Amino acid sequence: MKSRIILAIALLLLISGCHNPPASLNGVKRCHNPRPQMCTMVYAPVCDPLHHKTYSNACVACSHEEVLYYKRGKCQ
Repeated sequence: MKSRIILAIALLLLISGCHNPPASLNGVKRCHNPRPQMCTMVYAPVCDPLHHKTYSNACVACSHEEVLYYKRGKCQ
C-alpha cells in the first residue's frame, strides 16, 4: 500500500513537470538549502548515489554543493 502511494506521488510529480522529488523516496533523501557549514564527527555513513561516493554522515554529504541526494549506508 505504502509503495503504491509513493509511486502515485512520483508519477504525479513527473506528469506535473515538477523536478523536485519528495524529501525521501525509497530511502533516498534530498539535501536542503542552506547547506551545513559545520557537522559533527558522528560516523553514520551515507552514499551519494549520483557520484557513487561514501561520506561519514548526512551532514558532511550535504555540505558539498554537488551532493543533491544521499542514501543510508556505504556505497556498494
